[in-house]
Amino acid sequence: MRVYPVSQILAYLRDVVAMDESLQSIWIEGEISGFRQTAAGHCYFTLKDGAAQMTCAWFVRHIPRNLPLPRDGQQVLVHGRVEVYEARGALQLIARAVRAAGTGLDIRRLEELRARLAEQGLFAPSRKRALPRFPRRVGLVTSPDGAAHRDIETVIRRRYPAAEIIFSPATVQGDDAPAQIVRALERLDSVPELDVIIVSRGGGAVEDLSAFNDESVAWAIFWATVPVISGIGHEVDYTIADLVADHRAATPSVAAEMAVPDRAALLAEISYLARRLSAVTRVTVDTAGRRVRDRVAHLERRSPLRIIAAQRLRCHEMRDRTGRSMEMRLARSRLELTNVRGRLEALGPRQVLTRGFSIVTDAASGRTVRRPQDTGPGRDLVIRLGQGAIRARTLDETAWKIDSE
Repeated sequence: MRVYPVSQILAYLRDVVAMDESLQSIWIEGEISGFRQTAAGHCYFTLKDGAAQMTCAWFVRHIPRNLPLPRDGQQVLVHGRVEVYEARGALQLIARAVRAAGTGLDIRRLEELRARLAEQGLFAPSRKRALPRFPRRVGLVTSPDGAAHRDIETVIRRRYPAAEIIFSPATVQGDDAPAQIVRALERLDSVPELDVIIVSRGGGAVEDLSAFNDESVAWAIFWATVPVISGIGHEVDYTIADLVADHRAATPSVAAEMAVPDRAALLAEISYLARRLSAVTRVTVDTAGRRVRDRVAHLERRSPLRIIAAQRLRCHEMRDRTGRSMEMRLARSRLELTNVRGRLEALGPRQVLTRGFSIVTDAASGRTVRRPQDTGPGRDLVIRLGQGAIRARTLDETAWKIDSE
């Protein structure tokens, strides 16, 4: 058998309750009993019905100002989250809003509208648009007389004076408020180069937010051509406009801060980037300088001038060797030519004639006469000697008449 300490059991129950999402935003109806308010402004009471009761804590940050507090015996609707209070071993409700029970019908209608719009995709995270980082024109839908108007303009001009505020006034409370908000959004849709829209109102009671729970306002925000920021000014309750908007801000001032960047932060970022760029540039230049110096040292070690000089000397030597080789070959060729010429001259006909030989040719035909049958009586002959020639005429085959040329 395993034994558990009380603290472990209560811690386990605390985690179980905390992980149940349905208990983190829930409406509970009951009768108030033992209502009390502390000096710090916090309220504590018991919520009960005929069969059970639950302790409730209502902290000052969630209590609306200048509104009457509930009283014992009053039937109310309490919105909040359930948690386990370990110190007392009790289940308690952390209240965020307390309303008279007569508003229950309105709450059910609102929940039905919220469910229907959710089913139609108006709240889908996938359709939420990102905010521009540097908006040039900011559209503003709010009451011209409300504090939200002043707060938003003050914040935008302080944070980002470059942005132009396009104000589209609308009543944000009362029966005419939904129609005026829709028309204000439609006017902004026709403004050229608009970057973002803020739909806002100041604080007030939960009942004053009905205009932002209107279906026509939800669809107007859905069809807006630029991202929409809701700054309804109520930290506890989410209106339908908050759920449809691309981004939700708890207050008008926070909505303005979301819409535009902070000039001081931008200047600090630019200064940081400039310093970083300077450092990166310095490192890059130093690295490049080292590479250049390494290359210069490498080139100096290899001494390109000496290499070029050596190549030039080698070229000169090759040219000289080539020249000498050609001269030697020419000399050998000349000698061979002289020898061949000598041999040719020694064996040539002229050289033979100088040794007493002669060449006899027929004067008319130029044919060489090698035997008597090659000529006949009365034929003119030419006899070539080692020096000169003799013209002769045959008398017969055995007798010659010789005439000197």
